[in-house]
Amino acid sequence: MKYLYKIVFLLIFFGIFSVSESKADDEIFSVATSEFKTQGGDESLIWLGPSCADAIINRISTDKKVRIVEREYINKIIEELKLQMTGLVDEKTALEIGRIIGANYFIFGTVSIYNQDVALNARVANIETSEIVSTSRITGKLDDIFKLQEDLAKKISEDLAFNSVIFSFDNVDVSEISFSVYSKLDQLKKLAEGLPIFILDPARKRKTADYTLGIKISDELLSQHPELYLAHYYKALFSIHLQDNNTANVSTKVAKKLNPDDINVLLLRAGYFLINNDFDKAETLLKFITGKYPADSKAWYGLAKTYMKTGKDYLATECLINSLAGNKFLTQAQANLRTLIAGTKQLNKSSFSDEKYYNSAIVFRAFWNKNQGITKEIYEMANMSAASFPDLFMTFYIKGYYLTRKNDIKSAEESYLKCLKLCPTFPYVHRELALLYFNAKKCKKAEKHAMLYLGTAMVINDYDDIEKARKNCK
Repeated sequence: MKYLYKIVFLLIFFGIFSVSESKADDEIFSVATSEFKTQGGDESLIWLGPSCADAIINRISTDKKVRIVEREYINKIIEELKLQMTGLVDEKTALEIGRIIGANYFIFGTVSIYNQDVALNARVANIETSEIVSTSRITGKLDDIFKLQEDLAKKISEDLAFNSVIFSFDNVDVSEISFSVYSKLDQLKKLAEGLPIFILDPARKRKTADYTLGIKISDELLSQHPELYLAHYYKALFSIHLQDNNTANVSTKVAKKLNPDDINVLLLRAGYFLINNDFDKAETLLKFITGKYPADSKAWYGLAKTYMKTGKDYLATECLINSLAGNKFLTQAQANLRTLIAGTKQLNKSSFSDEKYYNSAIVFRAFWNKNQGITKEIYEMANMSAASFPDLFMTFYIKGYYLTRKNDIKSAEESYLKCLKLCPTFPYVHRELALLYFNAKKCKKAEKHAMLYLGTAMVINDYDDIEKARKNCK
């Protein structure tokens, strides 16, 4: 039973596994998915749609070639572009969103409930060919929803030929896990949304009731299932932000003991050390995590925060670059990197452990100092950085920016689209594509990128540039 709890809850709620080696193919696939629409049933079951989308993401994201576009960003696009009002993404909408963010595939679907029966329907659109390349329908009993979700996720992964992990427990009987346990875990997941793990929540004083409720639910689960590691995880998380360090210490230890392979548990334990200024222990654990999961952005970000706290700015800079070259874009990592390298401060090349970090630091610095111009030297450094960090979005943005101003529009577009695929949530690549397409009189494309830039950038100080370029389409 202990083993069963570990694997099932890890699959459904975090999706963190040891990743098998990818095929010798460096192509990156950007995949977007919308929240599946829950049809039928009462309001207490609405969460099953998003849960189904999570199960699919969790499986396919274990392929190192796959980049997942955050669902929150997809919702933002739908809102900004006013693509549909029904809450149900269809093929036309999927293709439109996919094209604007440079995705290869878009997954959408429904969860339909009929009394105690349920049907999961999913479709996958190939954005480049505008074809539906996978259609799946899985049916069964509502009590078996999570096994059905995993069956659906497995089929989609196979249809797309992704090298996701072949789980040793694909045929595990999960019937012993009650539906109510999953429902309570979903409550905990929602209560924990947005909570930081390396600092105390700035809004913790007004969220005390949420943390207390989370601990209460965790204790209810643990009274029935004392080895349910996720209940220990959430109890620790809420205790940290309540500043109940004794409970947080015990709960993170127990969660780590029950499931030492879950990266989220390890990160929370490291966060506990960092928040309590135990920097040596935080550094040791985070070095272990980055060694075991070198593509995890959060782990590198946590290690950078540790080095910043101890005055090791160059090591912190390197860790932040590794974070931004990972599978997940972290706005916090970029903000901290800007603090370290922007402005006129001289960067000492010899202080970096490798020239590739110096090149990448200069590239990021050039972005924040664009008004000083992007020189050919910086362009060449961007090329070298791209060779060292092929997943670092900023190098392709800077290349595109330079090539645009050299009037090499075709090459510039290619670089921007590469940046977009690596980081579709980066507002400024939408800005540059909007300007490029306005000037080329590709007005529909330009307008959508302009709307996304204006709707998602934190600061807009160049609205006049967009308006001036728009005149080409009037």
